[in-house]
Amino acid sequence: MPETGAETSVNGQTQPPINHEDSTPLRTLCAELHAKVEAFVQEDVETETLKNVQTQCRHSLSIISEALERYPTSTKYHLALSRYVSQKGMKAAFAEYLSGAGSSIQAIFVGTRRTDPHGASLTPFDPTDRGWPPFMRVHPVLEWRYKEVWAFLRYMRVEYCVLYERGYTSLGGTNDTHPNPRLKVEGVGGAYRPAWMLEQEGDERAGRES
Repeated sequence: MPETGAETSVNGQTQPPINHEDSTPLRTLCAELHAKVEAFVQEDVETETLKNVQTQCRHSLSIISEALERYPTSTKYHLALSRYVSQKGMKAAFAEYLSGAGSSIQAIFVGTRRTDPHGASLTPFDPTDRGWPPFMRVHPVLEWRYKEVWAFLRYMRVEYCVLYERGYTSLGGTNDTHPNPRLKVEGVGGAYRPAWMLEQEGDERAGRES
Protein backbone atom coordinates (compact mmCIF):
# COMPACT_ATOMS: atom_id res chain seq x y z
CA MET A 1 0.00 0.00 0.00
CA PRO A 2 1.49 3.37 -1.01
CA GLU A 3 2.25 5.85 1.72
CA THR A 4 1.49 9.56 1.48
CA GLY A 5 4.11 11.18 -0.72
CA ALA A 6 5.17 7.87 -2.28
CA GLU A 7 5.36 7.31 -6.02
CA THR A 8 2.61 5.17 -7.54
CA SER A 9 2.06 3.49 -10.88
CA VAL A 10 -1.03 4.21 -13.01
CA ASN A 11 -1.53 2.19 -16.18
CA GLY A 12 2.15 1.26 -16.09
CA GLN A 13 3.38 4.83 -15.73
CA THR A 14 5.23 6.02 -12.63
CA GLN A 15 3.53 9.05 -11.10
CA PRO A 16 5.14 11.64 -8.79
CA PRO A 17 3.95 11.73 -5.17
CA ILE A 18 0.84 13.68 -4.24
CA ASN A 19 1.41 16.55 -1.85
CA HIS A 20 -1.34 16.29 0.79
CA GLU A 21 -0.22 19.55 2.39
CA ASP A 22 -0.48 21.81 -0.66
CA SER A 23 -1.62 25.30 0.33
CA THR A 24 -2.38 26.50 -3.22
CA PRO A 25 -5.54 28.70 -3.30
CA LEU A 26 -8.76 26.91 -4.33
CA ARG A 27 -9.26 29.12 -7.38
CA THR A 28 -5.78 28.28 -8.67
CA LEU A 29 -6.25 24.55 -8.02
CA CYS A 30 -9.57 24.55 -9.89
CA ALA A 31 -8.08 26.43 -12.85
CA GLU A 32 -5.17 23.99 -13.02
CA LEU A 33 -7.47 20.97 -12.81
CA HIS A 34 -9.77 22.41 -15.48
CA ALA A 35 -6.80 22.78 -17.85
CA LYS A 36 -5.70 19.22 -17.10
CA VAL A 37 -9.20 17.84 -17.73
CA GLU A 38 -9.52 19.73 -21.02
CA ALA A 39 -6.19 18.25 -22.13
CA PHE A 40 -7.11 14.79 -20.88
CA VAL A 41 -10.32 14.49 -22.89
CA GLN A 42 -8.26 15.14 -26.04
CA GLU A 43 -5.67 12.46 -25.25
CA ASP A 44 -5.39 9.21 -27.16
CA VAL A 45 -5.59 6.97 -24.10
CA GLU A 46 -4.81 3.27 -24.22
CA THR A 47 -7.18 1.53 -21.79
CA GLU A 48 -10.94 1.06 -22.06
CA THR A 49 -11.36 2.35 -18.51
CA LEU A 50 -9.69 5.66 -19.33
CA LYS A 51 -11.74 5.95 -22.53
CA ASN A 52 -14.85 5.55 -20.38
CA VAL A 53 -13.51 8.21 -18.01
CA GLN A 54 -13.09 10.59 -20.95
CA THR A 55 -16.74 10.00 -21.89
CA GLN A 56 -17.82 10.63 -18.31
CA CYS A 57 -15.74 13.83 -18.16
CA ARG A 58 -17.38 15.19 -21.30
CA HIS A 59 -20.83 14.37 -19.92
CA SER A 60 -20.04 15.95 -16.54
CA LEU A 61 -18.66 19.09 -18.18
CA SER A 62 -21.83 19.43 -20.25
CA ILE A 63 -23.97 19.25 -17.08
CA ILE A 64 -21.80 21.85 -15.35
CA SER A 65 -22.01 24.14 -18.39
CA GLU A 66 -25.78 23.80 -18.49
CA ALA A 67 -26.01 24.55 -14.76
CA LEU A 68 -23.92 27.70 -15.15
CA GLU A 69 -26.18 28.83 -18.00
CA ARG A 70 -29.35 28.12 -16.01
CA TYR A 71 -28.09 29.70 -12.81
CA PRO A 72 -25.61 32.45 -13.72
CA THR A 73 -23.44 33.80 -10.94
CA SER A 74 -23.00 37.49 -10.23
CA THR A 75 -19.20 37.10 -10.27
CA LYS A 76 -17.82 34.68 -12.84
CA TYR A 77 -15.74 31.88 -11.31
CA HIS A 78 -15.49 33.59 -7.93
CA LEU A 79 -14.41 30.57 -5.91
CA ALA A 80 -14.15 30.40 -2.15
CA LEU A 81 -14.11 27.57 0.34
CA SER A 82 -16.32 28.12 3.35
CA ARG A 83 -16.97 25.89 6.33
CA TYR A 84 -20.46 25.96 7.79
CA VAL A 85 -20.93 24.22 11.15
CA SER A 86 -24.29 23.26 12.64
CA GLN A 87 -25.26 20.79 15.36
CA LYS A 88 -28.82 20.48 14.04
CA GLY A 89 -28.26 18.15 11.10
CA MET A 90 -27.87 18.70 7.36
CA LYS A 91 -31.44 19.76 6.63
CA ALA A 92 -31.45 22.42 9.34
CA ALA A 93 -27.96 23.55 8.34
CA PHE A 94 -29.08 24.10 4.75
CA ALA A 95 -32.13 26.02 5.98
CA GLU A 96 -29.99 28.30 8.14
CA TYR A 97 -27.38 28.88 5.45
CA LEU A 98 -29.82 29.50 2.60
CA SER A 99 -31.84 31.93 4.67
CA GLY A 100 -28.72 33.86 5.63
CA ALA A 101 -25.34 34.05 3.92
CA GLY A 102 -26.49 31.82 1.06
CA SER A 103 -29.81 33.51 0.39
CA SER A 104 -28.97 34.18 -3.28
CA ILE A 105 -28.09 30.55 -4.04
CA GLN A 106 -30.42 28.78 -6.47
CA ALA A 107 -28.51 25.60 -7.27
CA ILE A 108 -25.93 23.42 -5.51
CA PHE A 109 -23.57 20.88 -7.06
CA VAL A 110 -23.87 17.48 -5.36
CA GLY A 111 -21.44 14.58 -5.67
CA THR A 112 -24.07 11.83 -5.47
CA ARG A 113 -23.56 8.86 -7.79
CA ARG A 114 -26.12 6.39 -9.12
CA THR A 115 -24.89 3.63 -6.78
CA ASP A 116 -25.20 5.81 -3.65
CA PRO A 117 -28.20 5.44 -1.32
CA HIS A 118 -31.22 7.18 -2.90
CA GLY A 119 -29.28 7.67 -6.15
CA ALA A 120 -31.19 5.22 -8.34
CA SER A 121 -33.96 7.59 -9.42
CA LEU A 122 -32.00 10.84 -9.67
CA THR A 123 -31.46 12.90 -12.83
CA PRO A 124 -28.75 15.50 -13.56
CA PHE A 125 -31.10 18.25 -12.27
CA ASP A 126 -33.47 17.56 -9.36
CA PRO A 127 -35.28 19.97 -7.02
CA THR A 128 -34.88 19.13 -3.34
CA ASP A 129 -37.39 16.72 -1.81
CA ARG A 130 -40.45 17.87 0.10
CA GLY A 131 -39.55 19.19 3.54
CA TRP A 132 -36.08 20.36 2.46
CA PRO A 133 -35.05 23.97 1.77
CA PRO A 134 -35.77 24.65 -1.92
CA PHE A 135 -32.85 24.65 -4.36
CA MET A 136 -31.86 22.76 -7.49
CA ARG A 137 -29.53 19.81 -6.94
CA VAL A 138 -27.05 19.42 -9.80
CA HIS A 139 -25.48 15.96 -10.18
CA PRO A 140 -22.52 16.15 -12.61
CA VAL A 141 -20.96 12.80 -11.60
CA LEU A 142 -24.19 10.81 -11.28
CA GLU A 143 -23.24 8.11 -13.80
CA TRP A 144 -19.60 7.64 -12.77
CA ARG A 145 -18.69 4.11 -11.70
CA TYR A 146 -16.38 3.45 -8.75
CA LYS A 147 -13.43 2.31 -10.87
CA GLU A 148 -13.84 5.31 -13.18
CA VAL A 149 -13.67 7.69 -10.23
CA TRP A 150 -10.39 6.18 -9.07
CA ALA A 151 -8.98 5.96 -12.59
CA PHE A 152 -9.64 9.70 -12.96
CA LEU A 153 -8.21 10.69 -9.58
CA ARG A 154 -5.03 8.70 -10.02
CA TYR A 155 -4.40 9.43 -13.68
CA MET A 156 -5.00 13.17 -13.18
CA ARG A 157 -3.04 13.27 -9.90
CA VAL A 158 -5.95 14.85 -8.03
CA GLU A 159 -5.39 15.20 -4.29
CA TYR A 160 -7.63 13.02 -2.12
CA CYS A 161 -8.03 12.16 1.56
CA VAL A 162 -5.17 9.98 2.77
CA LEU A 163 -7.65 7.61 4.47
CA TYR A 164 -8.36 6.12 1.06
CA GLU A 165 -4.80 4.82 1.07
CA ARG A 166 -5.52 3.04 4.36
CA GLY A 167 -8.44 0.85 3.31
CA TYR A 168 -11.33 3.30 3.55
CA THR A 169 -13.61 3.39 0.50
CA SER A 170 -16.53 5.55 1.71
CA LEU A 171 -16.29 8.24 4.38
CA GLY A 172 -19.11 9.18 6.73
CA GLY A 173 -19.11 10.04 10.42
CA THR A 174 -16.00 9.57 12.54
CA ASN A 175 -17.77 7.01 14.73
CA ASP A 176 -19.42 4.85 12.06
CA THR A 177 -16.81 4.66 9.29
CA HIS A 178 -14.17 1.93 9.20
CA PRO A 179 -11.66 0.46 6.75
CA ASN A 180 -13.42 -1.72 4.20
CA PRO A 181 -13.16 -5.37 5.31
CA ARG A 182 -12.98 -6.43 1.63
CA LEU A 183 -9.56 -4.74 1.45
CA LYS A 184 -8.03 -6.35 4.53
CA VAL A 185 -4.71 -8.04 3.83
CA GLU A 186 -5.00 -11.62 5.06
CA GLY A 187 -2.34 -12.69 7.54
CA VAL A 188 -1.11 -9.14 8.18
CA GLY A 189 -2.69 -7.60 11.27
CA GLY A 190 -4.24 -4.19 10.68
CA ALA A 191 -3.10 -3.92 7.05
CA TYR A 192 -5.47 -2.89 4.28
CA ARG A 193 -5.08 -2.36 0.56
CA PRO A 194 -5.88 1.11 -0.87
CA ALA A 195 -9.39 2.03 -2.00
CA TRP A 196 -8.71 1.74 -5.73
CA MET A 197 -8.02 -1.98 -5.35
CA LEU A 198 -11.64 -2.75 -4.40
CA GLU A 199 -12.92 -5.27 -6.94
CA GLN A 200 -16.71 -5.05 -6.55
CA GLU A 201 -18.19 -1.55 -6.59
CA GLY A 202 -21.20 -2.88 -4.68
CA ASP A 203 -18.85 -3.23 -1.68
CA GLU A 204 -17.96 0.47 -1.64
CA ARG A 205 -19.91 1.14 1.57
CA ALA A 206 -18.94 -2.12 3.32
CA GLY A 207 -16.99 -0.11 5.90
CA ARG A 208 -19.96 2.09 6.79
CA GLU A 209 -22.41 1.38 9.61
CA SER A 210 -25.01 3.71 8.13
